[in-house]
Amino acid sequence: MGIDDSQDRFVIHQGTNFATDSTIEIGANMVVVGDAHSLNVAHYAAVLGGVHVGGTSDPGDDNLIVDGTTTLTGNITATGNLTASNNISSSGVIQGGSIRANDLTAGRLTFAGTDGLLVDDADLTFATATLTATNIAAFNLTGKLTAGNGIEIEGNAFDINGGTIDGVSSVSIAEEGIIDARLGDIRTSTAQKLAILQGAASNIDIGTHTLRAATFYSDVATGTAPLTVTSTTAVANLQASTVATIAGLAPNTATTQATQGSITTAANLTTVGALNAGSITSGFTSIDVGAGAITTTGTVSAEHVLSSDDIVAQGEISASGAIIALSASIAGPIRGKSLQLYNANFKGNLGTTEVYIPLAAQPDEQTGGAGVKEHTAIIMPCGGRVKEIILRQHWTSTITTSDDISWKMYTRATGTRMNGSTQVGDTITMVNPTQGEADANNTRTTGELDSTYHFDKYDALAISMQWASTGPTNNADRIYITVVVEHDWETIGY
Repeated sequence: MGIDDSQDRFVIHQGTNFATDSTIEIGANMVVVGDAHSLNVAHYAAVLGGVHVGGTSDPGDDNLIVDGTTTLTGNITATGNLTASNNISSSGVIQGGSIRANDLTAGRLTFAGTDGLLVDDADLTFATATLTATNIAAFNLTGKLTAGNGIEIEGNAFDINGGTIDGVSSVSIAEEGIIDARLGDIRTSTAQKLAILQGAASNIDIGTHTLRAATFYSDVATGTAPLTVTSTTAVANLQASTVATIAGLAPNTATTQATQGSITTAANLTTVGALNAGSITSGFTSIDVGAGAITTTGTVSAEHVLSSDDIVAQGEISASGAIIALSASIAGPIRGKSLQLYNANFKGNLGTTEVYIPLAAQPDEQTGGAGVKEHTAIIMPCGGRVKEIILRQHWTSTITTSDDISWKMYTRATGTRMNGSTQVGDTITMVNPTQGEADANNTRTTGELDSTYHFDKYDALAISMQWASTGPTNNADRIYITVVVEHDWETIGY
């Protein structure tokens, strides 16, 4: 141990130790610790030059050169560069203003390779604001993907599930490409729908499928058939305002005539054959058969039948309206409906008691509870109904118009005893007539009654009236009643 002046250094020889508790300051250029020796510093060691561990070459000022492996249990802080020709490993954090890996290429993104080694690849680069990747595997995009002008997405298995694709100026489909919208729809505007059809510029064939529309409209000029049909099968519910020619309906070819379910409109229908099936039910203004005849074994029904010659019938002539003729020769019965008037006039101080009016004999009315008596009930020979009740009065006592009258119609069915009755229809309320010098209200009427006020063949018919509050109070008070009855002679049975 000692100072080696030839080398300008402090030397501790092999096998010799040097220890001190004080500070040692060596001004020599170099301190060398030989093999199998150590230099222990309890407080700190200040090296004003460089340190070379594992060698004797000059490390240079302020540099640390380690030829072997250096293990530090604390932190290393370097204000300059830290250079290593081998590995630097740390169980903690390696931190610096910048770290340079000489085997990486500028512009490439680094990632962890085998055993955590930082590596890069030419297929993953970044420049300015552009990230370029040759291939991207399946991924979930949670934000917005924005592509600039001229950007294309291409591939043979590109799939977008869910969401909305909008703002696309055009979509080009390859010649053999397909747009599959079976689980959704393709929405277009009215103008776009028209452009799609007009853009076909040729015939459109939808194969064996059905084309449906609310209206089929053809704007082809006259001279060209607007519709061509190959099938000869009949079409149900087909109507036309004008039919020019129909194959199979030519004259004298009855065996080949097609079946026509309904002709709703025919401006001019001419035939030389026989119209001998079905019925004519349309509202024709007139049917003119010229010198021919209308022959039927059934029934001719019409509101009016006008003939300038004889009308001959082997069976019955029935009419719900009037039969008018200059002269008539009738061998059998006439059937139809007719009106009959029943006048029931009487007088008396009836008050407010229900009164059955004398339809069968005058002037013998019956008070309420008397039922269908011989003077108040009539037996009807056929079915029919009461059409109207008309009332006028002349009282010695004072007439009060607020004294309403209740009218009731009763029947007694055939096969029952004549000791009771059943009301038919609702009670009819009529305002009491007046008896002024000139007053339209001197006459009161029920007006035409509906069909609920009906009777059947052989029913007994009775009608009652009853004033609400006062009624006639003088024996000289006169009541004039006319009942209009409609008989349906079709129900008479002979």
